[in-house]
Amino acid sequence: MHLFIRNFRYFSFYSFLFLLTVFYLSCSEDNSSPNTATDPNAITIQGNAFQPASLTVVKGTTVTWTNKDSYAHTVTSGISPNPNGTFNSNNVSANQTFSFKFDNAGSFDYFCMIHTQMKAKIIVED
Repeated sequence: MHLFIRNFRYFSFYSFLFLLTVFYLSCSEDNSSPNTATDPNAITIQGNAFQPASLTVVKGTTVTWTNKDSYAHTVTSGISPNPNGTFNSNNVSANQTFSFKFDNAGSFDYFCMIHTQMKAKIIVED
């Protein structure tokens, strides 16, 4: 009987640790952002650059930009510094996203209105 009680205490202790770990992991906050490695239609804004600088998608695709810098950027269609009105994110703050659905084929240059040296392109195919 003594052996059973001692083993039960160890079992209870390790069971408690296991349950505590599971509870902690299930309650932890998920601060992740879209995973650009698995989302081919995601663009990262980081280091004052759009990555990738050129993206080819098919018509009807929604592209999502995620700002990984600690300050705001815009995603504005046109050739810097002249917007053309096709799309404009306004300010995208740190860790925020902007999405746009490309319904027409063509080549879409875009830039950041705040940092006009930031330029990139979306190519939309039928």
